[in-house]
Amino acid sequence: MNNYFRTAVALAALAASACVFAQEITLYSGHDFKGRSVTLHKEAVNFEQFGFNDKVSSLRLGPGTSVILFADKHHKGKAREYNVDTPVLGDFEDKPLAAVLEL
Repeated sequence: MNNYFRTAVALAALAASACVFAQEITLYSGHDFKGRSVTLHKEAVNFEQFGFNDKVSSLRLGPGTSVILFADKHHKGKAREYNVDTPVLGDFEDKPLAAVLEL
């Protein structure tokens, strides 16, 4: 019984680690939510501080959260809004340098 409990707790922890919570966005360096990741809980004016300069390829959004990604730091340049999990950013891939979360 003790091993069963440990297995259940480990599976629950694994499932929780894949979740994105309300008012946050997780950015991934690879397609399909793979590779390095960083989770933001507020706006970011420059992704360089996270080592994500021109490296975002996919993103997950918390419930009720949307984000505007900008091609240049300090919320400048081309912008694109996302309001659903996006496994491939398409023509905006590897461009974002800043983000504004919309809650």
